[in-house]
Amino acid sequence: LLRGASKGDYEQAASYYYKYMEEDAKRGVSGVANVNRFTSRAGEDYFASVAIDQFAGNKSMSSAGEIVGAVPTASNSFFGQVLTRIPQVYGFDATSSNETSTRKQTGSDGKQQNVTSTTGSVKLEANYRNRQVEPSAAYTKLNEAQTVVYTEKEGGKVVEVRYPKVFDARYDATVPRVITDKGRLRFIQKFNPAGYSFNAGISPSAFSFRYGIPTYRMRQIYLRYAEAVNRAGYPRVAFDILRTGLNNKSMPVISKEQQSDTTYVDAARTQIASITTISVPTVHRSEETAMSIDLNTLARAGSTKWLDFNDESFKNKDNVGIHAAGCGLFPTQDTVWVYNKVVAQRMVDEAARQGKTIPLPNLSVDDLKGKGKMTDTTEVTAADGSKYFVYKGIITDLATVEPSAAEIAAM
Repeated sequence: LLRGASKGDYEQAASYYYKYMEEDAKRGVSGVANVNRFTSRAGEDYFASVAIDQFAGNKSMSSAGEIVGAVPTASNSFFGQVLTRIPQVYGFDATSSNETSTRKQTGSDGKQQNVTSTTGSVKLEANYRNRQVEPSAAYTKLNEAQTVVYTEKEGGKVVEVRYPKVFDARYDATVPRVITDKGRLRFIQKFNPAGYSFNAGISPSAFSFRYGIPTYRMRQIYLRYAEAVNRAGYPRVAFDILRTGLNNKSMPVISKEQQSDTTYVDAARTQIASITTISVPTVHRSEETAMSIDLNTLARAGSTKWLDFNDESFKNKDNVGIHAAGCGLFPTQDTVWVYNKVVAQRMVDEAARQGKTIPLPNLSVDDLKGKGKMTDTTEVTAADGSKYFVYKGIITDLATVEPSAAEIAAM
């Protein structure tokens, strides 16, 4: 993120990432975990899954998915450099082979001629004896600690939200169990995905050599963007990049809500003295909205270009939350993995690590004060001949609140 020496550095970094996503990226972040519920005589059980190809591309790289940078590799040394040492680090023995075939073809001169072609392939087999790297205990605990969401729908509407105690779906997608003579061992398959996934274990020969080593994915770009946005002073925007994803369907906007008050001449309220209508800034949200971004954030952001996902450039880039790939889509009815709870608890935990005890902070910013400005005054004659005034005004210059350094650090 450039030098990271000042807030300005992070703002500039965020603008660069945004420009890439707006102008150069052909797609957004996809890949959402399927969280299913099963009912049997033993009770209820839940299972979360996601296909690694959804966000990592396929083995031939003909469908790159979210991959935006990759190093090509040949199928054998006859065609070029073969990068088989990378899967070997993770315990996959590689075998390269080639096949030559000859067929007749009519040339431009109309004569028959023999055309010889050679193809190659690389086969992999999991071998724990040669494995140098395996999933760490910290990675396992991280996936176990994630909040996974299950939603029950009827008629397209969410009627129930649950939080089953299951692993992040990316755990089985990235480190599946492999059947070996030492039992079912987990192998890191980030550079050589298996053709299928099965919780009980898969065959050592189920893995495929990837003819392109990924170096950068869209998901990483959005994560870097989220980090820059957070450090630039917008932690709620960063949180919604993880939770919901930002696009022109989910990004909330400021709208004007008309609030009216009527004053009467008499206690019986039979004669109007005046009607005052004030246009008050409020947050307009859609059904699939980013719930963390509040009025304070939108007012502070103003017309900042690198925070605007309502632009037409993002119409066909339906980014989902980065967190959703492993934990499912969080609906608006979610009350657990929300900014005010998650970030506040992180602030308490961080203080505890520093030997301090603090109460759970209230991160809600409500009732922003602003300046009232009268825009119109009209005298109206009622049906009974009495007169009253109609005043119209707007609230401007909201007194916004900056997030604290502790809040940004906790995000």
